[in-house]
Amino acid sequence: MKNIEEAADNVFMKSAWVKMNKILKYIDKQQDNDVFDVKEFTAKHFELSENRFARLLAMLKDDGYISGLDVVVHGEPDDFNGDDYQRFTIKITNPALTIQGMRFLAENAALSRFYRAAKSIKDIVM
Repeated sequence: MKNIEEAADNVFMKSAWVKMNKILKYIDKQQDNDVFDVKEFTAKHFELSENRFARLLAMLKDDGYISGLDVVVHGEPDDFNGDDYQRFTIKITNPALTIQGMRFLAENAALSRFYRAAKSIKDIVM
């Protein structure tokens, strides 16, 4: 049973890591533009639910990978909230990568290259 749980955790972490990497890359690419393109900076663009997108942004901000945005948590809905209740509001001012965010992208790119090289060697040997 433990191996199944570990495999599920690894799949989830890999998926979350990939999504965070895509978000950071998007923010990094926007640094060359005069204005940050908020039209494409959406949960739909990253193939995430609105809640998961907001939570990932909050984690990236809280852990010091990005700056220039805030995620406001409105809490659990109650009897007075309508069907259009949003648990999170994302306030975008001037999104940017921090040094730590840049380091994450660089290290992740290096690990990806290493993984592809190791896989290629394994395929050649076998």
